[in-house]
Order: sequence, then structure tokens, then C-alpha cells
Amino acid sequence: MVGTKNPLIMISSTVYGAEGLLQQVYVLLKTYGYEVWSSPSGTIPADPGKSNFENCLEAVDRCDVFLCFIQPVYGSGKEVRDLSITHQELKRSVELDKPRWMLVHSKVTFARRLLKQYRHDMAGNPIDLKFIPVKGEFDDLRVIDMYELAIQADKPLSERKNNWVQEYHYDQDALDFVKNQFEDIERIITILEERNKS
Repeated sequence: MVGTKNPLIMISSTVYGAEGLLQQVYVLLKTYGYEVWSSPSGTIPADPGKSNFENCLEAVDRCDVFLCFIQPVYGSGKEVRDLSITHQELKRSVELDKPRWMLVHSKVTFARRLLKQYRHDMAGNPIDLKFIPVKGEFDDLRVIDMYELAIQADKPLSERKNNWVQEYHYDQDALDFVKNQFEDIERIITILEERNKS
């Protein structure tokens, strides 16, 4: 744990359209006693000599717990074909096997079910979602890729761990999940200590 006796949680999410929810989650976690790094709250340590990508990925490296929100909006900080900052943060957390708690907006899971039949060509090859133009609430269908990365869709069910992704529709649903998972800080400390032993 970084610099404190209590766990350090990094909140990873696209910001626009979810500012209110992210602020409420930030305050809730602080109330429970966690140290919290959150971009919209300005608490992620920023090194002016590094890019936003580097600062955010370093925060993933250093946090104890990774709390990710997968929203219908893909996020910023990308060139046309690059991964967004949030997508890169999630990818890094999976590579490091960080203890992850993840939430996905129900619009993302609905889009995944709706588009499932169109995600492969006639030969069964996957179609890259970043090349499919979209309008409306979704600015980029790679939010579905993020969800599939989070649930480890590429692995057999028996091999999936650290892959719970809670669906929510209303902000209150997400707040209830955060409360139920993190209110008992001693439980989280025990989980982290057990992981460190193995």
C-alpha cells in the first residue's frame, strides 16, 4: 500500500457524462478511510515531465485496488485508432492482475448483445469495432472490447478469476455496489494481505 496503512484505490472511468457519479464514489470511498486517486477529483499524482497516459498508467501500477467504470462513452486521450486512456488503464490492470472491482453501464451490455451477430464476417473472423462508425450515445464501440477484456471473454469460464463486472443502469445502482463492496475496509485489507502472501 502506497504511503498509508489504508488501501489506495484508483477510480478509472471516462469522465464526461459521469462527473456526478464519480464524485459521489470518490467521497464515499474517502468516507470509508481509503486513499483515492481519481482524475476528475485531481488526486492522481501528475509528473509534468510525463504524458497523461504515462501518469495514469503509473497510477495503475502503484494503486492497491483498481475500480473501473465502463461507460457508453469510450473516452479521451486517443488518436483515431489508439486505445483511450481508460482502456489502457484497464488493460494494464489486467496485465498486472490488480485486484479489480468493475462496473459496466447496462447500455454497453445491451449493445454487446445486440451487435453480437454482426461482430464476425462470413468466414467467422472478428470485425474490428474501431472501424465501425457509430452515432448517438456511443462514440466508439470499443467499449464492448473493454467489457470483454474485463470479463475475460477470451478464456474458458473455469479459468476466469478477478473478472466480476457489475452491471448498473442508475447511478444509485453503482453507489450501492461500491458501498456493499468497500464499506468494510478491513475486509479489503484482508483480501490484499491474502493476495500478497500468494
